[in-house]
Amino acid sequence: MRIRKELQLIIYLNILTLAALTYCTFGILLVVFDDSSAETLQNHELNPSISESIGVNIDSKPKIPKIIHQVYRTENIPEQWKENQQKCIYLHPDYEYKLWTDEKAYEFIKENYSWFLKTFEHYKFPMQRFNAIKYFALYHYGGVYIDLDDSCHRKVDPLLNTVAFVRKATPMGISNDIMGARVKHPFFLKLINSLQRYNKDWYIPYLTILGSTGPLFVSIVWKRYKIWRGDIMENNVVRILRPKDYLVHKDAYFSITKGATWHEDDAVFKKSLGNHILSCITVGFVIAFAILYGQYVIYCWICSNDDIFSNFYMGIWRTTCNILCWGYKKLTNNRFCRWTLGNPMVIINYGSNNDINMTDVPVMSPILSTKTLPTTDRGSSKFTFTLSCATRSISNLEKSERNDNSNTNASPGSQY
Repeated sequence: MRIRKELQLIIYLNILTLAALTYCTFGILLVVFDDSSAETLQNHELNPSISESIGVNIDSKPKIPKIIHQVYRTENIPEQWKENQQKCIYLHPDYEYKLWTDEKAYEFIKENYSWFLKTFEHYKFPMQRFNAIKYFALYHYGGVYIDLDDSCHRKVDPLLNTVAFVRKATPMGISNDIMGARVKHPFFLKLINSLQRYNKDWYIPYLTILGSTGPLFVSIVWKRYKIWRGDIMENNVVRILRPKDYLVHKDAYFSITKGATWHEDDAVFKKSLGNHILSCITVGFVIAFAILYGQYVIYCWICSNDDIFSNFYMGIWRTTCNILCWGYKKLTNNRFCRWTLGNPMVIINYGSNNDINMTDVPVMSPILSTKTLPTTDRGSSKFTFTLSCATRSISNLEKSERNDNSNTNASPGSQY
């Protein structure tokens, strides 16, 4: 069964669109497929008493430095988070405490990572700078980062026996509110080296923060780190703290309080969609039907207007020829370049002042073939480039040019 050209065109356009969407969302698709079970922190690793009872020896020398990092604009912590801050400090008297304010973060980046300073200054939202300094601080100093809206329930000493850890997010990916790492861990190096690449404005504050420096950014980089850095993963695995070890049972390490400072009005709207799942699904089906129906209408319109289809391809052909002419003109500095619609042929004419051979002519496309017009006059030599779909032979063009030359030579003004 032969498929009509109009239908083929729509199919090809859909394939190209699907390929483009897959390329643009490849990182998100990676996050959807969760395979973090192998890196999950087990009960005996999180609870020393269990380790002793089952005879498992835990390295007594911590790999992560005893440093707690937190971030806020100034030293004046809001009342709703002061208790969280003080509780973490109280439970860890032997830990160094670092509060990264805007001023301290700016000076730190300027002094140690000046290559990133321009990006750091031009972040659209303060939360993007808050997130960025987390990764730089953990890479540079090591330690444990804890968001101010997270409260400590117990000492984090068992977590220091890993080389790096993050918290599992729900329903997929990882979060950046609780993190820890040894000094100069390669995962955090990949994070800071990826910040400029992912610094894009998605026009919606929530999405911009989420994808440029937030949890989605961390999750995508984490998945890429696991896939493409397998050579260093053996001794640098990023361990995963399960949700139940984060804030569910009595032995959990943390609890969360109300506050997420980076959530704008658009984030509140996004979260409210969770209460209207059926409505969201219905809207999705309506949009999908509208797209399919729109394609059907376009297909019917093209079928009823054959000239439109042929003009579409002719427009592509005309554009291609113009691009070829322009390209050769720029690369070879020739004086003349033209193409004719009736005879799809590109002619490159080199003037008498040029001394050029065929090896000097750049090859622009594999669909081009080259032929040299036979002439004894090197100064007026021409190189003709024909496309495979040319309908008129070179010999006809040569014959026409010879006739023109003979008429010129036969004119009275040319006789001595």
